[in-house]
Amino acid sequence: MVTHVSTSLDDFLKQGPRIDHMSQLIAAKDQDTTWLVTVQVNIFVCGALAIGVIASHKLTDGCNLVRFINSWASMNRACGGDGAFAPTYDKLDHLFPPVTNSSPGHSSDPVDQEAIVVTKRFLFNGTSISKLRAKAGSAKGEHTRVTLVASLLWKALIAVDRVKSGSFRDCLLTVAMNLRGKASSPVSKSSFGNVWAPYPIRFLQNETEPEFCDLVALIEDTTRNVIKWVQKASGEEICRHAKAVYALVDEELKQNKFCIFTSWCRFPIYEVDFGWGKPCWVTEAGSALEMVSLMDDKDGDGIEAWVSLNHKEMYVFERDHDILDFTS
Repeated sequence: MVTHVSTSLDDFLKQGPRIDHMSQLIAAKDQDTTWLVTVQVNIFVCGALAIGVIASHKLTDGCNLVRFINSWASMNRACGGDGAFAPTYDKLDHLFPPVTNSSPGHSSDPVDQEAIVVTKRFLFNGTSISKLRAKAGSAKGEHTRVTLVASLLWKALIAVDRVKSGSFRDCLLTVAMNLRGKASSPVSKSSFGNVWAPYPIRFLQNETEPEFCDLVALIEDTTRNVIKWVQKASGEEICRHAKAVYALVDEELKQNKFCIFTSWCRFPIYEVDFGWGKPCWVTEAGSALEMVSLMDDKDGDGIEAWVSLNHKEMYVFERDHDILDFTS
């Protein structure tokens, strides 16, 4: 699909990271139910291009989508002679056999069907990351950027839940883990499909607000233990675990006290070059589900956090003192 945008790219970017503008650069949502992959090429009056891509999760995950786009761009530069996309499938249906599920499937629909979910960007630049390292007691890179940013965002979301419920409650953080290179089963880095699994991290309620350092340690310890387990678990065990996590999320969803995080950090999204140079900005187009998506900034040392929340909760979240202190 090709569309023409009645402004220049510079003027478009000057309007800031408005998700309602970003969403116009991708194909209509309802087309995603028909096509596995949809591409919309947007031509600005200055001649600049913005390429919007939608891919169904029935087909692929974020890791492979980025790989597909990079390979497509490489083929375009070489006029089709090089960079052919050659996915491998590694007999994933045998490595991760389907699990019989007699209960209703996991739903991504919001609990409050009338709630208005809004998406906003919060930028943690390199300086903010350094400040977070210092706040965590590590200035030498001991903690990853993703862990530091996720911990601060989670802390703010727990505070939002306290305002909503009147007290601190248990809070479940659900994280998506890329299984390539981690699972005991032989899954190659080029394996195509949904090669990921969710895992839960639970904050247990207390009378006091959680400390940032405690959440950093909780995320790191849980992630480390999950990776150790995945490296020994069979594909069938991983599938059963994923099913249990989805059931847990659905239960927490009923009480509206959970957070979903996904990270695109370290995916080579800024390496895409169709022959016109690398992109000046790569972003997502929002979510109808309350969740957080993390992406590298263009410099590679910061993180863009795209937070989708009920509009009433967003009002509280964006006024959190930590969010104000560390983001722009």
